[in-house]
Amino acid sequence: MLSGVTERLSLYYSETCWYCARVRQTSAELGISLELRDIDRDPKCRAELVAGGGKSQVPCLKIESGNGDINWMYESADIAAFLTSKFKSE
Repeated sequence: MLSGVTERLSLYYSETCWYCARVRQTSAELGISLELRDIDRDPKCRAELVAGGGKSQVPCLKIESGNGDINWMYESADIAAFLTSKFKSE
């Protein structure tokens, strides 16, 4: 997976959300694969998002580090900036 940076990145999204599409485009441009969790098609994903992140807003990037810490990042611009800072090749 993404060893050295994070153990796992999961993107909670909706197919109808323009902001989600922007994050997915950024990840594609950077050549990284995110675990995609569609909150409209899978009620379990929506429940996980609300339980962990505190709200059902998408996009949301769940960042699970190797030491077990979990962070929930909302806002497409923040997510895109995070991905770019971690994965953009020089």
